[in-house]
Amino acid sequence: MKIEKTHSGLTANLLFREYLLQHFPSHLSGLKGKALDYQIEYILGGKNTDEKNLKYVVNRLLLIREGMNYLYCLKDQSIRQQAEKLAVALTGFFGIPALTAATKHALLLAWAYGESLVDVRILLDGGKVPIWKDASTWSLTLENLGRITEILKEGAKESGKGLMYPEYLRVLLNMGSVSSQKMRALDMIQAELREEGEASGFKAENCIVAVKTNTQWKCRTVFFSLPKAVMGISGPDSVFTQKCSIAY
Repeated sequence: MKIEKTHSGLTANLLFREYLLQHFPSHLSGLKGKALDYQIEYILGGKNTDEKNLKYVVNRLLLIREGMNYLYCLKDQSIRQQAEKLAVALTGFFGIPALTAATKHALLLAWAYGESLVDVRILLDGGKVPIWKDASTWSLTLENLGRITEILKEGAKESGKGLMYPEYLRVLLNMGSVSSQKMRALDMIQAELREEGEASGFKAENCIVAVKTNTQWKCRTVFFSLPKAVMGISGPDSVFTQKCSIAY
């Protein structure tokens, strides 16, 4: 059956994603699902376990943060100078400027990745990380890059500025495919309902999505001459027909 109106477009997609964030639990929401606990992460990753879905989201966050952190490294003069000095110390005796330049950018990438690991640790601990950093929110020094594992085990200190984990989830949702997200949200609804004793056999594909009605009713005319003259109806009774449809 043809649906009369399809709600789509930027506004509809934004509202749909806000609906997801309000009604589906995630890693830090404090809510538990019956099928999966990290349901927003499932909608993003599509994996069959909470661990795999969280790992997918963490990897996506690392990519975002590494890109933003690397851009900041290229812009910040102090960071560039520190990386260049270390690159010269490591490769200067070769006398190959191209090798020194490549080493410098390798150090910047490694530094940005280390900072990204700290950022994601902060987010998973419930802290805030700004999209674009400055000197006050950059936390990892070049000297500490070699002990990044220890720093992550100790727990990173958050700066108190920027976006929290649920807000980064919003960013990831808006970067993803809305059609995939709709189907995975339906997966979660189906899985949750199947955990209910009365709906263990529930299948979303069997749900009614549209209804069309064609209703007729008969009523006795009160003022016989009016329907006869205006509507062309004759006889002791009048028959009315109404057609309507609804889809969901």
